[in-house]
Amino acid sequence: MITTQIESFIHRFFEDPNKITLSHIQQPGHTYGKVAPWIEQLRGSKSAILPYWNKKSSSITWFAIAFNKQDLQVLQEDWRSFLGSTYAKVENISSPSDQPEYLLVEKLSSGNYFAFSGDDRNIIRQLQFMYILKNKRPARTTEVLPTLDRVLRDFDLALQAKERNDADKLLIKLERQYQLDSRNILFLRLKVLATFDCWHEILNMPRMKDLLQMRRPWSVTETLLQAVYKQKLASYEINPTLLIERFQEKIYPEFASLFRYQAQRNTKPEVLKIFMLYALTESQGRPWIKDLEQQIKGTDLEPIYQYWNSQLTQRAPVTVETSIDQTIQQLIAQSEYSSAFELLKGLPASKETVASMVKCAFELQTLDTSYRALQAVDSLGTEDQQSLQTNRWFKFAMEHLKGDGKYYRVPTNWLEWIDNLALNSAHSNVEFVRRGATEWNIREWIRYPDTLKNWIEKWESLANDVDYEEILNNSIPYLLENLKQDECWNHIEWQPLHRLLFYHLADHTKGDHSDLIIISELGIVLARQELSKDESMVIQTLRDLWNNFGNPQFVDWIVAWFEQSESRSSLDRYSRVKLFIEVDRRIPAHRAQDRWKTIKLNQFCHGWEQWFDWLMGFGSDRQLVKEVKPMTDNMYWAEISVETIRQLTETITTVALDSTHPDEAIIAIGHIGLLIDQMNSALVMQNSKFVSLYQALIDLIIASSECNGPTLHNLVLLSNSVLYFRPLDRDKLWQDIRDWLEVSPNSMMAADVFELIELFLDYGIAGDEIKQIWDEWSYQISSSGTSTAQLDYIIRLGKRCAGSHDTIQNLLTRFQSKDPVDPIATVPVETVSIFTLRPGPAERVVKEITNRNPNLKIRICAETKMSKQVEVCAKSDLVVIVTSCLTHAIFYGISPLIQGTTLYPRSPGESAILDCLEHYASSLN
Repeated sequence: MITTQIESFIHRFFEDPNKITLSHIQQPGHTYGKVAPWIEQLRGSKSAILPYWNKKSSSITWFAIAFNKQDLQVLQEDWRSFLGSTYAKVENISSPSDQPEYLLVEKLSSGNYFAFSGDDRNIIRQLQFMYILKNKRPARTTEVLPTLDRVLRDFDLALQAKERNDADKLLIKLERQYQLDSRNILFLRLKVLATFDCWHEILNMPRMKDLLQMRRPWSVTETLLQAVYKQKLASYEINPTLLIERFQEKIYPEFASLFRYQAQRNTKPEVLKIFMLYALTESQGRPWIKDLEQQIKGTDLEPIYQYWNSQLTQRAPVTVETSIDQTIQQLIAQSEYSSAFELLKGLPASKETVASMVKCAFELQTLDTSYRALQAVDSLGTEDQQSLQTNRWFKFAMEHLKGDGKYYRVPTNWLEWIDNLALNSAHSNVEFVRRGATEWNIREWIRYPDTLKNWIEKWESLANDVDYEEILNNSIPYLLENLKQDECWNHIEWQPLHRLLFYHLADHTKGDHSDLIIISELGIVLARQELSKDESMVIQTLRDLWNNFGNPQFVDWIVAWFEQSESRSSLDRYSRVKLFIEVDRRIPAHRAQDRWKTIKLNQFCHGWEQWFDWLMGFGSDRQLVKEVKPMTDNMYWAEISVETIRQLTETITTVALDSTHPDEAIIAIGHIGLLIDQMNSALVMQNSKFVSLYQALIDLIIASSECNGPTLHNLVLLSNSVLYFRPLDRDKLWQDIRDWLEVSPNSMMAADVFELIELFLDYGIAGDEIKQIWDEWSYQISSSGTSTAQLDYIIRLGKRCAGSHDTIQNLLTRFQSKDPVDPIATVPVETVSIFTLRPGPAERVVKEITNRNPNLKIRICAETKMSKQVEVCAKSDLVVIVTSCLTHAIFYGISPLIQGTTLYPRSPGESAILDCLEHYASSLN
C-alpha cells in the first residue's frame, strides 16, 4: 500500500465529523491515546483497529481494517479471541453514502474490513491487551529470496547511486546465492570497476586474456575500450602523430579482438575516439565507417577526427579484388563481425546470407543486429527456414537472439519493448532493457509529439497489473541509465519521465540506501523545475520515505536534497519546512553536522514572524511547530522593520482573539516565554515600534494561558512596556489582568503580583481598584516566611492602596520582630547608580536605602541617549541596570565605561531592585 495514501486516510478519518481527533490521540494521558500504536501499525501497511465517533451518533463505531482477505481473516480471529460477543457486536455493513467514514475505510481496504461497537471502555482495554500480546509473539516468517532480476536491479541502482559497498555485497550475493557463472560475474565486476573509474585495475585483471577472447556483450567491450583509451592513449592526444603511431604499433595488435564490434549510437566519447583511430589506420574502406562519421558529425569529435586524418601520411587506396561473398567470409574469419554484418545487410536474403547474419548477430550480441537477423530469417521461405533449423548450433543461436524463444520480435527501442511487454510478461523483457540501456536512443521519444506521453500512459496502465509490476520495477535502473545518456536528461522536457521514475521508485522501494539516493536525485531535478501541481506531493513523498526508511546512520540522501533543491518560491514552503522538522528531530548531531547546520542557517534561519506563519499554515501538522525553536542568532531585533513587526503583531492577534485557532494558541503559549526572553535580552522592551506587539502578546497570554509564575512574570514585563508608551490604556489593561488573575494566592507568585500592583499604582489606578487583590495576597503572605525588606515593601504598598488595617497591623508586628541586622547598613561602597526609564520605583528604593545607610550616594539615570550625566553614573562603585526598562543605546554605551560591580534586577519594580541590592549586600557579609 502506498504510504501517502495511508497518511491521507489517517488525517481524513480523524477530522470532522469524527469527535476523536489526532490531537486527542497524541495528547499524553488521554483515553484515546491508547489507540496511537494501532495508527502506527496502519502506517506500516498492517491491519489496525480505529475508533470513529460521528457527531451525529451517540456511540463509537470501531473499524477493523485489513489490506487483503488473508489478513482480514487473521484480524477476525483475533477479534473473536480478545473481544467477541462479550464486549462488542459486529455491525451490518452497507456502506451508507451519508456516512463518510464507511466510504473512506472501504476505499482504503478494498472491502477488507468490518465494523463493530460495544462497551468502549472495555474495548480500549482489550485492544491494548491484544496489541501488546500480538507484538510480543515472535514473527513466523519464511525468507523468500528475491528474484535474480530484482537483485540485478538493486545492483545496478547501487552503481548509479555510487554506493560501492552495496554493489560489492550484492555481487557476492549473486555469486553465492544465485550461482551465476564466472563469466557473468566477471562482466559484473568489470562494471563495478568502470563505475568507480578504476581503469588501471580493469587492464590488470588476472583474466584479461580470457576476457579479450570470449564472446561478450557490447557493454563489456565498450568498458574495455574505454579503459584502453584512458590508460594507454589519452596522454598522447596532444601529439596526433605519436597517438596514431602508438595505436598502430602497440594498441591494435594487443586489443584487436575488441574491434570486431561496431561502435553503438550512445557510446562514450573515448570509445568513439578509439574507433576513429581504427577507421583512420587499420580499417580503411569498411562499411561501418560511414555510420561512425555520421555519428560524430556536428559534435566536438568531428574537428578532432579531421585533424587526425590530416596528420596521416598519404596512404595507397584500398582495392578490393575479391567478391562480396569472399570478403564477408574473410571478415568473419578475422572476427570482424560488425563489418561483415554491414555488408550482409545489403545482400538479398538466402540461406547462406541469413546463416552468416545469425552468426554475426550471435557474436555481436546487440539488440539491433539480433532484430535484423531475425527479420532476415523471417524473409526466407518455410522450406529454407526448416532446413536451417535442422542445424543444432543455428537453433541455439536463434533461441538466444529471441530471448529464450519467448519472443518473435526483438525490441529495438523502448516503444517496441513496452508493446511487446503488453503481449507477454515473460522475465526476458528485463534482459532486453538491460542491453537496450546502452544501445537505444532515448531522444526518439521527444522527436515526435505525444510519443513520450503515450509511452508513459502505457507504462502506468501496465503498472496497475500485478503481472507486470515486478518487471517494470526491475526495469527502472536501465530506463534511468538510458535517460542519463542524454546530456540534457534533467531538463524540463523530460519532466513527465522524471515524475514517473520518482514516484515508481518511491512506491516500490524497500528502503535500500541506493534507492533513496536515486529518489533524492530525481527529487532534486523535480525541485529545480517549475513545478505547479504536484510539488507538495514530491515533498510529502520524501517525508514518507524518511519516516518509513530514514536511518540516522545514512542521511546523505535527504541532506543532499535540501542542499541541491534550494528553496524556490514555487515550492510549497510549508511542506518543505515540515520535511525539515521531521529530519531535524531525528538526524544525529555527529552525522553530516556541518552540512546540516549550513542548511539550517541558509534555508531555515527563521525568526518569530516565520514561526507564527508556519503555525498558522501547517494545518493538521501544527503539532510539528512545537518542536521548533526559532533560530534568532541572526535576528537583530533593534533593526527589524516596522512592516515585519506589523505582520508578526497581526498574526499573534489572530491567534489570541480568533476562537477558530485554539490549538495554535496553545502551541504559541508554550513559546511566548522564549520570545519575551529574547526581546528582553535584545533590549527592545522600551522600543516604541514594538508596543503593538507587546499588547498582542498580552492579549495572547490572557486569552489562552493559565495564570502561573512564568506567564505572570512575562505579563509584568509586557505591561511595564505598554504603559510606558500608552499610559492612558491603564484602565482597560488593569481590567483584563484583574479578571485573568483568578488564582489562589501563593508565595511563588506573590512577588510578581505585588510588582503588578505597584506598576498600576504608579500609573494612576485608584487604590480602591487594587485594594481587594492586595488584601487577598498580603493575607496569605502574612502567614508565610518573608524577608524584612519584603515585608516593609508590602506594608508600604498596602498603605498606598488603603489595604486592610488589620492585615497591615499584622505585617507591622512581624516586621518589628524581625532580626535587626541589616546588610545594607554596612555595604562597603560609596556610590550607586540605577539605570531605568521608570524612575518612580527607583526613587522609592533610594529613599528606603538612604534611610538604612545614609553614607550611600545613589543616583538615578533615566536618560535614553548617551550624555555626560550617563558617563558619570556609569563610573559608580555599584551599577544597577534594569535591562527590561532601558534603551539599546544606553546599555551598549555604558558597558565599556563600567568599572565597578554590575547588578541586573529581574524587573523595573521597587521590590525587584531592592531584592537585587539586598542579595548583593548579604553576599558581602
